Amino acid sequence: MIKKDFMSTLEARLRHIPITERKDILEDYTEHFIVGIEQGKTEEEICEALGDPIRIAKMYTATSFATQSTEKNSAKSAFKAILAAISLGFFNLIIGIPILILLITIVIIFFTVGITVFITGFALTLSSILFPFVSVAGAYILLTIFGGIAVMALGILMIIGSSYFTKFTFIGIAKYIQANFKIIGG
Repeated sequence: MIKKDFMSTLEARLRHIPITERKDILEDYTEHFIVGIEQGKTEEEICEALGDPIRIAKMYTATSFATQSTEKNSAKSAFKAILAAISLGFFNLIIGIPILILLITIVIIFFTVGITVFITGFALTLSSILFPFVSVAGAYILLTIFGGIAVMALGILMIIGSSYFTKFTFIGIAKYIQANFKIIGG
């Protein structure tokens, strides 16, 4: 492989990251070639020393997605970062996917429970208002109404807590990916 092939492959594989970041990376690798040629190395030797441009691009892309997800705190960026990290190694495939599925399942369960508790409180309050003469297990109407409001408030708190859990889960995943690249990158 020569410089032209290496750089074109690297540039093509870096198409998913921001342009400014891509230009910086390409300038760094161009500098590697300039320094290597000044030291008397051939383009083939420099390419061999630098490694596989596809693997290099995957690492930069995954790192970029991980950085974007921590800066934006968005689930989409975090999910892209997760997918990029999984493509880097078998270990992440075996460990990362089950953990990801577990975390997504926990998030869905938390939201479902919060919404269910809120709906239950709303139904209890509404039934006490609409049918005031039907007692709920011998309770007073006012107590039932306030109890329903309290259950709705608990449901809202659970939904808010689920939102924070989701946010911190994706931040933790992004930090795991960044730490993973530090280990892989050396």
